[in-house]
Amino acid sequence: DKLVGDDVVHRINYDQFHAMHIQMIQKQQKEIEQLKSDNFALKGEVDILKQRLGKMEEMLNVINSKIN
Repeated sequence: DKLVGDDVVHRINYDQFHAMHIQMIQKQQKEIEQLKSDNFALKGEVDILKQRLGKMEEMLNVINSKIN
């Protein structure tokens, strides 16, 4: 850093600047992959719950048909 009047002038080391961006991109990519994995798992759980709900609806229909 170097002072110019009341202002501070900052210099950028572009090698470190690019390395920082690469690191940030890699971190984001890991987060994306984790979110994709979580999403896939949640979709599987939703499918299981839908199947269970369908079976429960079938059972209720059978019970209702026997009552009526």
